[in-house]
Amino acid sequence: MKEYLQIISTQYDSYEGQMQRGEFWRFILFQTLGFVLTISTDLLIVFTTRSGQWAFLSLIFFLATLLPGICAVIRRLHDTGRKGWHLLTLLVPVLGLIYLLIILLQRGKTAQ
Repeated sequence: MKEYLQIISTQYDSYEGQMQRGEFWRFILFQTLGFVLTISTDLLIVFTTRSGQWAFLSLIFFLATLLPGICAVIRRLHDTGRKGWHLLTLLVPVLGLIYLLIILLQRGKTAQ
């Protein structure tokens, strides 16, 4: 948790450097837990108030963590010996995601 907060607060706009595999996947784990928590809260608010209005807590969380997430992926790509431009493979609908996931799962080129 401390690692996640450090990435969000101090490294949120740093595209330089590297992020090791374990550190990256712990970051992704806490991101996912945050999304699950905010989406659950949104659904709870919507279903308990029955006003027909949507809660926007998950949208706010997404927007607040979008830049740190992109920076984390780019630093992880640097650790595998690739440039950050490989992130653009996500523009290819399914194959780009699969390719990027395979890259992110690989062992880093630096000593771990």
